[in-house]
Amino acid sequence: MTAIDLRQTLESEFLALEHFVALLRNERELLVRGQVDQMSDLLHEKNRLASRLAQVAERCNHLLAAAGHTPDRHGMTTWLAEHPAEAEARASWSRLRTLTEEARDLNQMNGELIRLHLQHTAEALSILGAGTPPGLYGPDGQSTSSASSRIADRA
Repeated sequence: MTAIDLRQTLESEFLALEHFVALLRNERELLVRGQVDQMSDLLHEKNRLASRLAQVAERCNHLLAAAGHTPDRHGMTTWLAEHPAEAEARASWSRLRTLTEEARDLNQMNGELIRLHLQHTAEALSILGAGTPPGLYGPDGQSTSSASSRIADRA
């Protein structure tokens, strides 16, 4: 492995992650606005980028392992300590770690927004009587009647 290979791999990973974070920000905006029906293309691109990120990370891990280091954060830290002249790689690694934290935070926030949307949808369906069809057993084990599933009774 050469330092150039690792530098290029770190830069590729950073660029892919930067695009991924932009998608997470767009996803957050759509969720905040309640425009979940517009997320299909975004999710497709997000999945494609997640796959690309996994490939680049695997390449980085392979390069670290080839250099005799563990394929993880510790291995990268050790490699950087052994190559103090690699300022560009160190800067890329630092930017990558910062951006990774931002991606993690955005992903958690988006997950919470999605959870809230699902909760509101479930509540709306429950109010409309779509939760349990008439004549079946409800969550309490009691049979439901067609009269109890009317919207006016649930509102």
